[in-house]
Amino acid sequence: MMGLLQAIEGPMKFTCDPDSVVDFYDDEMVSRSFDHPDDLGRKKMPSGFFTTENYSIRNRELNQTASWNTLFSKCTSYRRRHSISDDSFVILLTAVSNQYNWFSAANPKHPLDGFVHTADWEFYLNCDPAFPVAYEVLALVLQKFMFRNKEDMQQLVHQQPIGCINDLCMEKREIILKLRTADICRNCMQVLRNQLSDQYIRHARNIMESLRLKMLLSQNFLQDSAPSRMRIDRHKRIWLTDFGNYELGFNPTEKTLYLFYLQHPEGVAYGALPQYKDELFELYSTLSFTGTRASMQQRIDNLVAVTGNSVSENISRIKRQLVNALGDEIAFHYCISGANGAKKLIPLDRSLVTHES
Repeated sequence: MMGLLQAIEGPMKFTCDPDSVVDFYDDEMVSRSFDHPDDLGRKKMPSGFFTTENYSIRNRELNQTASWNTLFSKCTSYRRRHSISDDSFVILLTAVSNQYNWFSAANPKHPLDGFVHTADWEFYLNCDPAFPVAYEVLALVLQKFMFRNKEDMQQLVHQQPIGCINDLCMEKREIILKLRTADICRNCMQVLRNQLSDQYIRHARNIMESLRLKMLLSQNFLQDSAPSRMRIDRHKRIWLTDFGNYELGFNPTEKTLYLFYLQHPEGVAYGALPQYKDELFELYSTLSFTGTRASMQQRIDNLVAVTGNSVSENISRIKRQLVNALGDEIAFHYCISGANGAKKLIPLDRSLVTHES
């Protein structure tokens, strides 16, 4: 998810602390239940926010739920424990449900703190949950500058969805509209421009458009698109620049194979790979930083062993990631493919590939 937010360069800096585990104690959790299965897809409204229908919750047990105050207190504790500056955001990503069943919320008393619910997205969207979670993180950042108080929120949010970042989406499935438009309506944009400089707004909108494009690609909505240009930076990170600067996040072994086949447009059969062990090792040694030189050499020996399945297994994982990200038709241009026993190659036109030194 962080890679999606970091893919577009700009003044906002996103960092993650994946090793920080937030514990929830028994007295911080309550059991949650619903009258009807459809109520899982509806938000509840905190008292005093709007005059709108709330949905009772009783009878049908769902899971353990935390209050908003509990979630906000986790952010406060983390901020104090790690001495986070007062002008930085602390956003908790959690699979724990919240009392009002919202996708995300900021602390009304300290809007630089907030949470995003990372679970249950499969009920509303047919895509990798990293896309909507990244979108919600960005939305909390922008809304901090649009909503100074509850009254601002009441004035700006759209109870009927129009495809704006401030759509309320009381029916949670309605979120798909604003994810597909990645837009900020004229009124909300004017408020934002009064509070935030153009360089930050431009960066945010570029990230939103990148998320929109990547989500649509993953859902097979852009299969008529031409292949994207590919940029390989000096750190050997691989970017599809025309697809929202999408990064191909291969592990070192997968990336070694992928870069090798990019270097061989003529194709190389699996059985011929032992002849290229030195080239594969040189690539791998620039990508993996674990183990001794001898142990890395052994990994390459195991990779190209004709009696094993390591190459085919790694290439299958590469294909799966590409298809999941780009859809079948576009992924074809980037996959390592070929008939059984024949040379394998990447069909991509190499004029689309640039290498940074």
